[in-house]
Amino acid sequence: MYAIFRAKGKQFRAEPDKTIRIPSLDAEPGDTVTFDEILLAEENGDVHVGRPTLHGGAVSAEVVEHGKGDKIIVFKRKKRKNYRRKYGHRQPYTEIRVVDIDLGEPGEAGPAPETAEEVAPEEAPEPTAAEEAGEEAEEAAADEVDITDAAEELADEHGIDVATIDGTGKGGRVLKSDVQDAVDAQEADEAEEEDEAEPVRAEEEQGLAAEDVDITDAARELADEHGIDITTIDGTGKDGRVLKSDVQDAVDAQAGSEE
Repeated sequence: MYAIFRAKGKQFRAEPDKTIRIPSLDAEPGDTVTFDEILLAEENGDVHVGRPTLHGGAVSAEVVEHGKGDKIIVFKRKKRKNYRRKYGHRQPYTEIRVVDIDLGEPGEAGPAPETAEEVAPEEAPEPTAAEEAGEEAEEAAADEVDITDAAEELADEHGIDVATIDGTGKGGRVLKSDVQDAVDAQEADEAEEEDEAEPVRAEEEQGLAAEDVDITDAARELADEHGIDITTIDGTGKDGRVLKSDVQDAVDAQAGSEE
């Protein structure tokens, strides 16, 4: 005698006194748990098939222990992005021992599964005509593009819109090299934006560094008047404080270099 029951979205074969592992349950060792979704059962050579489950059927089991499965390694990588992630995982489980299998009334069908309308809290808003037209236009444009499989895979990887690429293949077919050119152009634009932002960050960092310099008010005023970077001045005051005379020496040195 055996029964196929469903628990935690998975199916398991239960036999009397058999010990099986199922996804972790919220129960303590020694507790008795019941599974009432029997999909199929066999008794004395007679096979009973649920529609979708056997009415009144249930599998009773005793919780033996909780544990974790064998460790697996999860590794993620993105090429040309310097992205590497590696970590381990052990799936928790609950070990149970089957105590009893009750087939209930095999001739009767179990409760019908709930429909999507019954379980859905509310219906999703229907898209407007403009949204439908825009989606259809995008799908049509993407479907009409003649592109190789390798080129399409590369475009998906980098989020490139293939409809904006001019193909150089026969009949205007988009090749992998065409997509690679688009990827290079996109990376070049990103690098240019990064270069433009670098001076701004440098100025901000310089401003923050200047605020940390220990300097007298007169020295700071003289430095601002002549455009002297006070972070480059070695103070001769107590604990390295920058004095007005230190700034004056920097001003004289700057004037001498200009001459």
